[in-house]
Amino acid sequence: MIARGSIEVSSPPGEGNVLRFRWKDQDEHLMTCLVQGDLDNYARLTCHWVLEGKKHGAPGLEAYFSTEAWSDD
Repeated sequence: MIARGSIEVSSPPGEGNVLRFRWKDQDEHLMTCLVQGDLDNYARLTCHWVLEGKKHGAPGLEAYFSTEAWSDD
């Protein structure tokens, strides 16, 4: 599986940019992520994913954030 991602303007415009991924795994999926920094300036991603073009009552949730400092290596 290969997911393709891009920075897109959210809807409605003026709300900021989001990171969107699309991939196909039997059905087409769409994941929309908010990108923010934490107090240590590490990136945080919070994402919702759905089957594209279908209504969902409970979309999937993915989150990524650093739990320790990066090594200097």
